[in-house]
Amino acid sequence: LRSALYLEPDLVPARYALARVYRDLGRSDRAVKELRNIVRMLRTLGAARLAVVLDGGSADELRERCEAEITALGGSLDESGIFPPLPPG
Repeated sequence: LRSALYLEPDLVPARYALARVYRDLGRSDRAVKELRNIVRMLRTLGAARLAVVLDGGSADELRERCEAEITALGGSLDESGIFPPLPPG
């Protein structure tokens, strides 16, 4: 997975798979780092460029899932410039 990401850093499904591997190995810190990278990419790159195909979900659904996993792993959404979206109004 790391080799794939070296060649194609915006490959979101590989990055998400790597985060899950880290989580399963008990490497929460590394999993949170990868999940933050995904959230950052989903917010800065256009969804068309990302070509997100993961469980049939949208880029927004994946971002929400990643944010929930970061919180569940004890990470903070405030770190590294990742903040929850502001409410409308």
